[in-house]
Amino acid sequence: MKRGQSENLNDRSRNTDDLDQYDLDLDWEELDQPDSDWENLDQTDSDWEESDQFDPDSEDYGQDLGREYSGDFEDDQDAIDFEEDQENQDLDKIEEHRKWEKTTKRRGKRRQGGKIWLALIGVCLCVMGFSVYQLVSIYLEYKAGTDEYQELQQYVLADLPAPGETKGSEENGGEAEPEENGDEAEGGSETEDSIQRVSFDELKEINSNIVGWIQIPGTKISYPVLQGSDDAYYLNHTFRDKVNSAGSIFMETLNRPDFMDYHTIIYGHNMKNGSMFGGLSSYRSPTYLVAHPYIYIDVEGGLLQYEIFSCYETTADSDSYTIGFAPDEVYADYLETIQGRSLYDTGVSVGIEDQVLTLSTCTKSGKEHRFVVHAKRI
Repeated sequence: MKRGQSENLNDRSRNTDDLDQYDLDLDWEELDQPDSDWENLDQTDSDWEESDQFDPDSEDYGQDLGREYSGDFEDDQDAIDFEEDQENQDLDKIEEHRKWEKTTKRRGKRRQGGKIWLALIGVCLCVMGFSVYQLVSIYLEYKAGTDEYQELQQYVLADLPAPGETKGSEENGGEAEPEENGDEAEGGSETEDSIQRVSFDELKEINSNIVGWIQIPGTKISYPVLQGSDDAYYLNHTFRDKVNSAGSIFMETLNRPDFMDYHTIIYGHNMKNGSMFGGLSSYRSPTYLVAHPYIYIDVEGGLLQYEIFSCYETTADSDSYTIGFAPDEVYADYLETIQGRSLYDTGVSVGIEDQVLTLSTCTKSGKEHRFVVHAKRI
């Protein structure tokens, strides 16, 4: 082998690492060719020196080293463009990810909003369902109470003309002339102006606490009167001891059951359907009093009649509920006080010799307010 060729091979061996960086595809089998072939394959030392790629002093020396990670480029601008493309692609991916996140969040919010609306609709349906249930329950309870007291009418023995509802006339020989039915004029019940006598024996077999039967002719008030061991039980128990918001008409526990006290109190609910004492508030009108001035109570010993002389609204703790009087000055002061509280002048006088009956019911003004009607026994 010639000396020049040997030197060239040594130089080529020393620069193998550099040539690999340029991704030169050399067929190393050619090294086994005869020495004569090397003259055609190799460059001279002068040729290599003329190449700027391997000139350490050249500006382009080493610029393209390490290109293999991104491919071959024509010049530096290609490399810059490639890097910018990579950056743009990365930015596009970032932007797409942000859009995806925003879309996901919006979908999440829509799902969450949908769940909230579904929850609200569910709550509304539950409230509506509960309201309907309450209304139906109230209706059925009212109906049960009304039906029970209507069924008790079978124990009425006779309807007698109300003695206080007719007036005799000397001019016509004492024949009775019927008064105008003010209750019908007021749009009230169509109950005839008559009083009822009941079978106490049969009623006591159902409830031994019965002490009388109260009625105001021409109105819906016609009920048994009970007296319990306290003033709470019959607030929500009927005559047949069934639990019902209508309760019963009942006498004050501390009163004598024979109605012989100077002041006797009877309680009853102001029901929205007008049952029990629901009609008492009609006495706010003077014309209603003119049409229905009397209260009747049937007891085992006979029939008691009372004439209304005062009616007004008061409170549950009012001294209007005072009982235990004797015919003295204290009682006289009490009578003067309750008569003075009347909404209007009834034209009926009252004195210490009179026994007073008070009907009491609740009002729409509040839980502590009551409407009372005072009447004297005649």
